Amino acid sequence: MKNRKILSIDPSGSGTTALYFLNEDNNEEMFRSFNSKHWKDHFLYIKKFCEEEKIDFIIYETTNFIKVKNKDLTSLFKLFGTIETIPYTSKTVKNCETIFVREVKMLQKKIKEGLPESKINLKFIPGRGGGWFRNKQKINIHEADAFIIFYCYHNRIKSTQKG
Repeated sequence: MKNRKILSIDPSGSGTTALYFLNEDNNEEMFRSFNSKHWKDHFLYIKKFCEEEKIDFIIYETTNFIKVKNKDLTSLFKLFGTIETIPYTSKTVKNCETIFVREVKMLQKKIKEGLPESKINLKFIPGRGGGWFRNKQKINIHEADAFIIFYCYHNRIKSTQKG
């Protein structure tokens, strides 16, 4: 089977959307962030990235928890819906999968509490000059979440293949 080009998304309909890209053929990875107040801009950015990089698999963070009904949450849910349409309109994207936000936040907390770096190769250093790092590259919190989304999905697949 041909190796995949995977896009992991930490979506926001009205703030910062972050992407983690992995090309399994050559282990190339990259992080990207996009800011806008308009969910449609986020969708167009994601769609364009998929086309340019010939993505064939998308993983994104989702939630079904509605604490406060507001414009930002409505925009986020609209973005979720449009991400789900990409496999139907793209020549390369074949599938979308989701990871619930609670899984991402639980792992993020474990990393901050000192989960061994070698296990995930993502590190949080508190304080001035600190922040999130992947392979010694500083990344923002949204990009860290996009990587954690990928990692959670990858672990889910590995655990189902074992059992």
